[in-house]
Amino acid sequence: AGFLFWEVIDLVRKLFLASLVLFLDPEHGSSNMQRLFFATLLSGFYLVVLAFARPFKRSEDLYFAGTANFFLMCCFASG
Repeated sequence: AGFLFWEVIDLVRKLFLASLVLFLDPEHGSSNMQRLFFATLLSGFYLVVLAFARPFKRSEDLYFAGTANFFLMCCFASG
């Protein structure tokens, strides 16, 4: 019951990666590289917070979530 807020954190991360990063408008000087940079930065930050918070009861779930987020971060970093 101590990590019920984790769902909210994960939802905000997904919302940012799916839609809010599109608000970095190319007409005002941002580029696709800047969008990828912010998405990579957010994924890396989330991975660090995930590693320290350890919000899952089973360690397998934590390893799966960490691995999935690491590969997502690699996809963003590779462009």
